[in-house]
Amino acid sequence: MKTVVCWFSKSSSVDASLFHQDVGDAGAVLDVNIRLTIYVLELPPMNDRLNALSAISPDAVFRLLGDETRLRALVLLHGCESLCVCELVEVLQLSQPKVSRHLAMLREAGLVLDERRGAWVHYRVRPDLPGWVAEALGAAVSGARETGWFADDHARLAALARRETAAACA
Repeated sequence: MKTVVCWFSKSSSVDASLFHQDVGDAGAVLDVNIRLTIYVLELPPMNDRLNALSAISPDAVFRLLGDETRLRALVLLHGCESLCVCELVEVLQLSQPKVSRHLAMLREAGLVLDERRGAWVHYRVRPDLPGWVAEALGAAVSGARETGWFADDHARLAALARRETAAACA
C-alpha cells in the first residue's frame, strides 16, 4: 500500500467562526492549508484469461500441447529458468513472429510467464501451475525425450549456452 500526501493551499473568503478561532474580523480572508492523505492500494493488473489458475481446463492444455512448436517450446522452458524469445527462435529454427505467437498462446492459457528485460522478453514455465498440469507437462517432457527433435533442440540450446546470450540477441 502506498501513502500519498498532498498539500493544498488556497486563499479564500471563509467564515472565521467555522474554525472556532479568534481571528478578529469574522469576514476576514484566511490562508487555509489542508493536508489530505490518500491511501492507494496497488493491485496487480487483472487479466481475465489468467484470473484463476484453476480455470485451466484439460482440453485447453492438451490442445496446446498437441502443437509441436508449443510442445517443443514448453519442453525447452521446462528445463531452464527462463529463455529469451531470441534464444527460442535460434533453438527451434523458426521465425520470430511464429515463436512469439505460440508463446503468447501459452501465456494467455496461463502455462508460462513473461518478463520484459530491456528490448527482450524472457519466458518461463509458471511455478504455480496446478498439480495435474505440472504432472502432464512432466510426462510430456519425458515422452519428448524419445523424439528426434528433443536431442537436436537440446544440442542447439547447449551450443547457445556456450555463447554469450547478448550475442544471440543482437
